[in-house]
Amino acid sequence: MTHLPPGLLDAIRLRKHPRLRILLKRAYCRMIDPFDRGRRVPLNIGIALHAPTYFATAAWSDYEEDAMRACLQWLKRHPEAVLADVGCSIAIYSLMALQVSPRARVFAFDSDRISLKTTAEFCRFADTSRLELVHGFVTDLGAPGMTLAKALATTRETLAAPGLQSEPTAIRFLSLNHPQPDEPISRHSLDGLLLGEIPVEVPMLVKIDVEGAELIVLRGATKLLRKHRPTILLSVHPQFLTSFQQTAGDIAAFLGEHGYRWTLLSTDHEEHWWCEAIGANGSG
Repeated sequence: MTHLPPGLLDAIRLRKHPRLRILLKRAYCRMIDPFDRGRRVPLNIGIALHAPTYFATAAWSDYEEDAMRACLQWLKRHPEAVLADVGCSIAIYSLMALQVSPRARVFAFDSDRISLKTTAEFCRFADTSRLELVHGFVTDLGAPGMTLAKALATTRETLAAPGLQSEPTAIRFLSLNHPQPDEPISRHSLDGLLLGEIPVEVPMLVKIDVEGAELIVLRGATKLLRKHRPTILLSVHPQFLTSFQQTAGDIAAFLGEHGYRWTLLSTDHEEHWWCEAIGANGSG
């Protein structure tokens, strides 16, 4: 695990100089891993992930433990599945899917360019030919004429912009209910991008963590839910739903109307719901 000793941080006052702290940590990681082989990151759910040394911190060991365990068990039962990681941030779920299964295909969505750039770096010891990155908000209405191929191409151009770097401490949690940064951010729907791209017989897990816009994402996946019956790992944020004039009850009602049952896995700063379609096709 890589972290600078707390006593050293205090001694040289690095806590007040984040840029210097980043530089020193990168130098330290190059020193302890000169051949850039990465580190194994053990998780409490019984697996270890291979990640760049710069990312290999102890904080991952118990990260969203119950939700990660449910996702792991599902991936082991469905080794040829598709994971749609909506609101991927640094994409620990994407990395797990790529490394647990040699055949899983992953689509990682985020509205923050830095998050996606960091995702690419975080996952580089996995088979990234099975990882597709999509920049933009996932909403109930996508841009007219937008296809998955166009969204992927636009994202590649966005991430190739000069000066855009991978840095986990710089990621931004952008939300539809907050002022947007002065940069172009596309809007997509899961129906618009994935509906015609994934064979209906392929198992699909949709993980959604969007800081209160949960129901907006689900409404934009209505056709996908009816046709593919994916399993859903949903982070519900009651404290943020009110800014969208919605409640957790509205989400539960939507799921019920579309033939889904849900189980509360755990609660921390958010609620983790495991949602399965009722019936043979949607059984988890």
